[in-house]
Amino acid sequence: MFPGGTIHDVTQLVGAGYSVSTGVSDLSTFVKLLGVAMLVPIVLVIGVVIRRSNRGVGKGTCE
Repeated sequence: MFPGGTIHDVTQLVGAGYSVSTGVSDLSTFVKLLGVAMLVPIVLVIGVVIRRSNRGVGKGTCE
């Protein structure tokens, strides 16, 4: 799991994993792809939180 969390590029990760063993490569690739897949839900949640916190901003009277 350590290589999947530390190596940035997926192709470098697969190469580094296979230099150790097939199992390491498979697990580290899974961890990397899981992290990439989690980006979409995290960005959506952050967007919803920011939108809710900015509800009252901009309302009021102009002088």
